[in-house]
Amino acid sequence: TIFVIMSSEQVNIAAHVVNVAQESENKNNNQITHRHHHHQNRQPRKEHHVKLWKTPKETMVAIALASEKKVQWAIDKYILLTILAGMYVSIGGCFAIALGRGVPSYDIGIQKLLFALAFPTGLVLIVFLGGELFTGGTMYYTLGCFERTSTIKSSLFGLFLSYIGNWGGTHFFAYLFAYLTDIFADEPYLSGVRAIAELKTSLPFYVIFLRGIVANFLVCAALIFASSAEDIASKLLAIWVFISCFAAIGYEHCVANMFFVPLGIWYGADTTYAKFIYKSLIPSTLGNIIGGCFLGFIMWFLYSFHEDVVHTIEIPKKECVGFNLWKWSIFPQKEKELNK
Repeated sequence: TIFVIMSSEQVNIAAHVVNVAQESENKNNNQITHRHHHHQNRQPRKEHHVKLWKTPKETMVAIALASEKKVQWAIDKYILLTILAGMYVSIGGCFAIALGRGVPSYDIGIQKLLFALAFPTGLVLIVFLGGELFTGGTMYYTLGCFERTSTIKSSLFGLFLSYIGNWGGTHFFAYLFAYLTDIFADEPYLSGVRAIAELKTSLPFYVIFLRGIVANFLVCAALIFASSAEDIASKLLAIWVFISCFAAIGYEHCVANMFFVPLGIWYGADTTYAKFIYKSLIPSTLGNIIGGCFLGFIMWFLYSFHEDVVHTIEIPKKECVGFNLWKWSIFPQKEKELNK
């Protein structure tokens, strides 16, 4: 037994403390009860969810459906898109030369960095303004053929048109807006333009070929990430990271070479157009085809082949309408054709 001896004043203080504690506890209980009733009476919140990116499977489906749309373009619009894509790549090439080749040659690291940061402008224009790039088409059409959203015949015809259109667009822009305007006629840009053309036509065939594989793998990876993103900032970042990567390393992109090498030849580079064809354009094209088709196959194999999971967007398993040489948007179509 413990006896506590306290004065009357101490007893009064202790009793006051107990009363204050009880009042505080009762007040807190009342507040909790009031909040509980308030939450019960309040209307439920509306579900609000913003998805910032697609899953890999959803991205694969989106690319397959995009390949279906590609083969259904009217041929005149498709050709225009291929020419515009070549011109957009040329704009990025001009920006890269203006930014990267203005730095003294002994600071090669800064040269490559600035060149790589400027070059993705071309693909940004293609993605946001619309354009048909041959190298990106290799991945789109490969995935479309495996998913049966486009036929092999239509895909090959689309790749052929995009290659010719990209060639025309790059040459048109290079000669009319980069050569005749003399924007690179002064040093250090003149020697820089010549050096690019001479380097791209002096490497062995297998070197250009192997560099072309990785180049288009990265270009198609940029397109996949851009397709996966749902907002503009993410799309821009995806394009800039992958395109800057391959440009800084020095891999070979056939459409970019269609701009850089002819421009260097017109500015007096020590090489020829025939040399450009068989030492630069052919090996880089073959490498780009393998790189793009490989990535398209990988996307299909990982996210569609023997997959039992139902896609968010169902892909119709049917033969799609291919390119039609008589399908021109500038000519009126007959009523029977429209109904069909």
